[in-house]
Amino acid sequence: MNFLLSLRAVSLQSILHSFLIAIIVEVVLMSSRVREPLLQIKFRALSLWLPVCLPAMLYLLNPSRAGMDFRRHTALFDSNQWLGLQS
Repeated sequence: MNFLLSLRAVSLQSILHSFLIAIIVEVVLMSSRVREPLLQIKFRALSLWLPVCLPAMLYLLNPSRAGMDFRRHTALFDSNQWLGLQS
């Protein structure tokens, strides 16, 4: 089975996205000086549920995302397209 479609890759991607969103949320909370604990908890919860739910929602909206045709013609961040660029 292709590594990019495996559960390990999706899990690793979710963890990476959670980490990046957590950093962004902390910067936003510090820069906007949010003092309400409930509002801070709501913002920090974004870093937990958003990376887990978003790939599933995107797949439900467009099931062809898992196919090679999507990667060849539509995907912007496919590594095969970037490796094939000519200078």
